[in-house]
Amino acid sequence: MVGDYDRSEELLLKALTLRRRLLGEGSPKVADTLANLGAIQEETSRFEDALESYRNALAIYREDEPDSLAVANVLNNLGVLYLEMDRSPDAEQSHRRAARIREDRLGPRHPAVLESWRNLGESLVHQRRYGEALVYLRQALEASREVLGPDHPQVGHGVNNLGHALRSLGDWQEAEAAYRRAEDIYGQAMGSADHPWVAYPLTNLGLTYSDQGRYADAIRVLRRADAIRTARDVDELTLQTSRLYLGASLRAAGQLDDAEPLLRTAADRFEATASGGMLHRISLVELGLLSLEQGAPSEAQDLLELALDLSEEHRGPTATWAGAQFGLAQIARARGHEKRARRLAEEVFSVVEGLPADHRRRVDVGRFLDGP
Repeated sequence: MVGDYDRSEELLLKALTLRRRLLGEGSPKVADTLANLGAIQEETSRFEDALESYRNALAIYREDEPDSLAVANVLNNLGVLYLEMDRSPDAEQSHRRAARIREDRLGPRHPAVLESWRNLGESLVHQRRYGEALVYLRQALEASREVLGPDHPQVGHGVNNLGHALRSLGDWQEAEAAYRRAEDIYGQAMGSADHPWVAYPLTNLGLTYSDQGRYADAIRVLRRADAIRTARDVDELTLQTSRLYLGASLRAAGQLDDAEPLLRTAADRFEATASGGMLHRISLVELGLLSLEQGAPSEAQDLLELALDLSEEHRGPTATWAGAQFGLAQIARARGHEKRARRLAEEVFSVVEGLPADHRRRVDVGRFLDGP
């Protein structure tokens, strides 16, 4: 698959050079090529390159026609990219602009408009604006069912995204039902229960089980998602994401020997392809907690402090930040630095109180503060 992307990019670069020479830098055909190039770069986790290609395409399209569907399509792609880069406010702005243009051009119930509302809802989930997110996600889902039918893949996307919001709110029963429904829709629509799309709600279901401490269920479901992705030769970033979450559940279940190779490989891959991004930070926290549980506090501290620095640089206190901070609190206590341990833990508790899905960490931190 990597070879296919390399070949596609090579052809696009040749086309870009030719079109610039024959048509001029400001030609919409040049913008078309740049947009396609950005999609390849995004798919291969070269996010900064993709961002530059999309922005250059957007500038050309806007010069030609500021509110065209081509502008909306690139804004949509930019919004998806921003979310992958952990820049959810920028994602929100892009999706709002795309939705406005698409609705003006296509009408309020066109599938492309519903896609924009769904993506907007997802960007709001990442900002913990759950009430607003649910409005957009449910609106898009209901309209998609009416326009496309209950078993269309786009409906599956909507149900899966709704599950994200419900899981973030700690509504695990409803989230589980949403992910199961998305799994069924994808399996039926794509003609196989082992289609790569099925792995997305399976992964989310596994994370929902892990949130509740149901690690055996989480590991079972995440192994199935990983098997699907391995068999279908998906891109490296997607595969390592699957293995990161599987490794995290194995670590939490105490299966440290099984977790370690998955977490170390994921951390190495994310450092190389998505350094500083959300997945890189999560992998550092999980590897740090693994090192702590293996009796290597110095290595754990280095990893957790790096994750903490990166988390504060990107978005400030989040669940990932809380995981790193709580790990450092445990190290401080083990070293006899009780005052520092309590201060760190109290900061964590103040953050996780605002994260409904992080119920287990609230309990763990509460017990820690009741100790030692």
